[in-house]
Amino acid sequence: PGWIVFELNNEFDISSCEVGGYTGNTSAWGPTNGSNAQIMFSKDGKNFTEVGRIPSNFGNSIVNVSLNRQSTKFVKINHTSYLGIG
Repeated sequence: PGWIVFELNNEFDISSCEVGGYTGNTSAWGPTNGSNAQIMFSKDGKNFTEVGRIPSNFGNSIVNVSLNRQSTKFVKINHTSYLGIG
């Protein structure tokens, strides 16, 4: 359980992203770990708003995820179970 936060060097309007599962050591880590994780945006790094979710079919392939378009400087991937993205 946990989160991953990316800080961008400027604010950007984002309406989609590409995401895939971590497929490095599949005997220790499932590539679908992170399915249904929240994708959240923030301008200040403190107050985050959910803009979408990682789909359940993202595992072994890279998928395009449509998001509620917003201007952001911080992107947070948040999950209550195992979380891995590639």
